Amino acid sequence: MVLSGIHFSEPELADALASRLPEEFAQWSQDPNGAMGRSDTGQSGMPSRLDRATLEHALGRLREWEGDTTGLTRSVDLPRVRVTPLLNRIDRAAHEIDHSYEHEFTDTGIAFTVRTASVGAVTTRDIEMAERIDEAVAAIGSGG
Repeated sequence: MVLSGIHFSEPELADALASRLPEEFAQWSQDPNGAMGRSDTGQSGMPSRLDRATLEHALGRLREWEGDTTGLTRSVDLPRVRVTPLLNRIDRAAHEIDHSYEHEFTDTGIAFTVRTASVGAVTTRDIEMAERIDEAVAAIGSGG
């Protein structure tokens, strides 16, 4: 976190210091909030944003999702009669993990977006929320 603080006040000095560090540590000078996304809360107690590599790894499991480190979106095509049960199930899941999501209705169903507004990025909690949305879609899509 010290290097990222220097980056904000003296970027040239931070770049010089970062150039002498191993790559995995040097990136922290450019990712002050995320601390490489290795945990959900950083030093400040705020959620940590995921770095690109961590997000790409998660997207390997979340095949229906797309986006970047600022937010992930998934569109689900399903009949209108299934939308309310799906939202009810997802709302329960969101309450269980104490995390939110966004949704908007589309011509063919619904689209979901996950991101942590307090850090303006995707965090591990968003990945968990995306997994819960996937579980709900699978259950509702199969008649549950």
